[in-house]
Amino acid sequence: MIGRIFQWLVSVLIIGVAMALALVLAAPAFAQANCGMRPEVVDMLGQKYGETLKATGLGNGQMIEVWASDASGTWTILSTSADGVSCALLVGTDFGAVKSKPPEPDGEEM
Repeated sequence: MIGRIFQWLVSVLIIGVAMALALVLAAPAFAQANCGMRPEVVDMLGQKYGETLKATGLGNGQMIEVWASDASGTWTILSTSADGVSCALLVGTDFGAVKSKPPEPDGEEM
């Protein structure tokens, strides 16, 4: 009984290590496939997906942009470094813009 449990644990450990190794080795290929010079990436987002720039911001020395298509609902979050390389951090569907309204006054003086 203990022998079977031990074999099972070793098998699970080997499979887990193999999966983790595969993810680590695949990460650079994934990043390269989702990165390019900003003009080409932006052109592709517009031409292929009909996405336009919706929002921008700065974070950790990177320009972060949200691109989306009102027609198809696809969206992309890009991170662009100072050297002009843009990488798609996240992509998705069902984009919907949220209209914000000013906060309700609470009667307190500022």
